[in-house]
Amino acid sequence: MKKISLMAFLVLLSFNSFSTEILISTQRVDGNKTSYENEKFVVNPALGRAWVEADFVIDDWSEEELEYEDVRSKVNGLSFDNATGNILFTKDGVETVCATSYLRTRLRTVRIINRTGDCYFTDKISTQTVDDGYYQRKVKSHSLYLNIK
Repeated sequence: MKKISLMAFLVLLSFNSFSTEILISTQRVDGNKTSYENEKFVVNPALGRAWVEADFVIDDWSEEELEYEDVRSKVNGLSFDNATGNILFTKDGVETVCATSYLRTRLRTVRIINRTGDCYFTDKISTQTVDDGYYQRKVKSHSLYLNIK
């Protein structure tokens, strides 16, 4: 029984040691309700490049409509393999397939990108104390991360 629980612990430890968290964007929050939406991978097949795009949504309660700010970020190690249609994250020689893609033609040709689950997005709200030399104040930040299993 001890061997089984020790093996289970080592397996869980090995999964956690390979995960990577990459900061995509940090936005300051000024007391408004905020969120990240529509996180997605985008590719340029001609150059073999991939990056992350998301919408930073601000609800300031004084306007009837939400305010959207586009976030676009190049991630070191993220690339597009034109031969397979895969979006890959490479770190220390280890490749992780974050998404697969294919071309669909109906009225026009579009690239469909499906995430594999090995890469996922999380967001966190944090509070920091800022000292400008005269006053100390608390500032909230909303950050978006790309997590690689």
